Amino acid sequence: MDLGVTLTDLMEAPALPQADGHSLLKTLRSQDDPDRPGETYSEHGPTPNDAPSRMIRRGKWKLTKHADDTAPILFDLDADPGEWHDLGEDPAPAPIRDELLRAVYDGWDPAFVRAESARLQVDMDLLSSWGRTVAEPTPDSLAVPENVEDIDLR
Repeated sequence: MDLGVTLTDLMEAPALPQADGHSLLKTLRSQDDPDRPGETYSEHGPTPNDAPSRMIRRGKWKLTKHADDTAPILFDLDADPGEWHDLGEDPAPAPIRDELLRAVYDGWDPAFVRAESARLQVDMDLLSSWGRTVAEPTPDSLAVPENVEDIDLR
């Protein structure tokens, strides 16, 4: 979302109409940017074994919540930049956890995410089938592993 806005800012072009992003130009130039929001959200559609999830990062805190009955995952990134110590059920950061949970759930519709992901998967399956049928492999082609969604890089 920020790339188009950043590129138009870099080129000193007129702002994009209806753009939701924020320019990264000041950040890339190591300048303070008081207009830049201090929050980042990320949403991940469901995978075969996981519910949809939504993440918020605000300041030193990062919270992820799956749309199921599992506890939220919370990290203090200043104290734990490697995200090894989950504070999601720790009572000490309960106020910030509850505040971040409210922000995560605000406007989030996991049922819509599931339905939209299923709809997009139908399109992806069709395109993948077409690609396997008509595209001849090249010497530098690599096969995509069947379990690519299950790979954990930790």
